[in-house]
Formats: sequence, structure tokens, C-alpha cells
Amino acid sequence: MSSVSVTSPSAPDRSPTPRVAWASMVGTSLESFDFYLFAYFSAFFVGPLFFEPLGAVGGTALSFLTIAVAFVVRPVGAVIFGYLGDRLGRRTTLLWTVGIMGVATGLIGLLPTYAQAGWLGAVLLVTLRIAQGLSLGGEWGGSILIATEHSSPVKRAF
Repeated sequence: MSSVSVTSPSAPDRSPTPRVAWASMVGTSLESFDFYLFAYFSAFFVGPLFFEPLGAVGGTALSFLTIAVAFVVRPVGAVIFGYLGDRLGRRTTLLWTVGIMGVATGLIGLLPTYAQAGWLGAVLLVTLRIAQGLSLGGEWGGSILIATEHSSPVKRAF
């Protein structure tokens, strides 16, 4: 008896690596876009709209401080969502981080200004910026980790 091995001449690669890398890049890009778009607009709009009584210099300084707050809490978000990723799964955690960032960004667009609600709008703005910072911290670490876990051993360093 002869044994003949039958192989498909053009078997498609079913590796999830390209799909995971693409999803990781898109998710991180969208979150970063949301995060840095606020930084751009804060230079022009956040000070006059939310910190009006502090004048031009004070309003601009506090608007830039809202950017700094979001950067400071990013490592905390990485720790929180890293732990949740280990317990609940990375995919679930990444979906939560993208959702939190989207909701926080949408709610920032709906905030009342100082003229409408006083300091309430500013407090809510800082709270939503903290949520965005936590979310982006969790997204960066989680997406890089999941992309690394799905790559081949040769490409993991890249």
C-alpha cells in the first residue's frame, strides 16, 4: 500500500495575527484621536466656555490642566484594565475601554458651559477627562499585549 498525502495547493492562512493587529491599531488610533482632539480644542474653547470667571490666562491654564489630569491617570487605567483583562479577557476589556472613551467624548460635547450651569460643567469636564485618561491607559496596554500575544515568536519584538 502506498500512502499519498493530499495537501491543498493554496491553503489560505487562517492566522488571526493580521486581523488582531489591524483591530488593535484601529482601536488605539480612534481612542488617541478622541483624546488628542480634546487637547486641540481645549486651547481655543475650553477656557472661555468652562472657566470664564478666571479670565483668559486662568481659563487657558485650567483647560491645559484638564489635559494633564488625563495624562496623569493613564497609568492607573493601565493597571485597572490590565487586571480586568487578566480576569475577564482582553477582548472584553478592550471593548469596554473603547466604549468608555466614546461615551465620555460624547458627553463632553453635551456639557453645560459656565454661563449655563456655573462650575458644574467644569467639574463634569474634569470627571469625563479622568474617564478618558483611564480608558486610554487601558487601551494602549491591552491592545499592545493582545497584538503581541497573537504574533509569531519572530515578530514579537517588532
